[in-house]
Amino acid sequence: MYWQAHLKFAPKKMMIRLWPRSLISIALPAFAAGIMAIMACEGRAVSSVETKAHLSHVGPSDILDNLKTGNRRFVEGHPWHYNYTKQVALTADEQAPGAVVLTCMDSRVAPEILFNQGLGALFTIRVAGNVVSPEILGSMEYACGHAGSKVIVVLGHTHCGAISGACSLHRHTAVHAGIPEPGLDVLMGDLEAAVAQAEKTLGTDAKEEDLISQSVLDNVRIDLERIRRESPELAALERAGHILITGAVYDVRTGKVVFLEE
Repeated sequence: MYWQAHLKFAPKKMMIRLWPRSLISIALPAFAAGIMAIMACEGRAVSSVETKAHLSHVGPSDILDNLKTGNRRFVEGHPWHYNYTKQVALTADEQAPGAVVLTCMDSRVAPEILFNQGLGALFTIRVAGNVVSPEILGSMEYACGHAGSKVIVVLGHTHCGAISGACSLHRHTAVHAGIPEPGLDVLMGDLEAAVAQAEKTLGTDAKEEDLISQSVLDNVRIDLERIRRESPELAALERAGHILITGAVYDVRTGKVVFLEE
């Protein structure tokens, strides 16, 4: 540029005088523009929401890809930021969640956050050990059969307390005592099948941490089997290609969601 060529041969006194007037006047706007661009990329405030009209034109694979992309943003530290005030107003009369996520009640496993989704994007079902029950199947049938959701994700997670408890009980290293806890007993019974399957795969001498990790995977697979077996409606929708039913595991140390088919 012209000013660069002339600065090269200017006297030292002139260079000092030109610095605040020429260089700063050019550098500051460019610097400010760069900062604004970074802020726009890392902190975009999304106020739009999913609509039924749009949902009717996208397929299950598109919705699943959106979840995977959202988790990638979350892991890489570049999540979209949402204008929840506007989203509250936009979802007041209508919601159109594209996916249903069945996951654990663990406080570290929040689907809307780890998939970087906004208000109204997900039907979230949370219960310890992400176990399937008739009530949960009914919720999924409503979501996919009546509300238009096209993806069901069963999401387990590493270091699951419910699974760890079931493993300890299976190996008799934990003894139930004190006030009866019938609800917890039912939960442990529901998870027993996953622990037994994991032990069958790894052997009875497997390390406890390995048994827990394998049990998490087997529990997700058992959930998927139960959904397809115990809900004829969901199984039929999947066979027809209207919905996709899949499983995944969330790593509480890395923030990454790994899908079973990956």
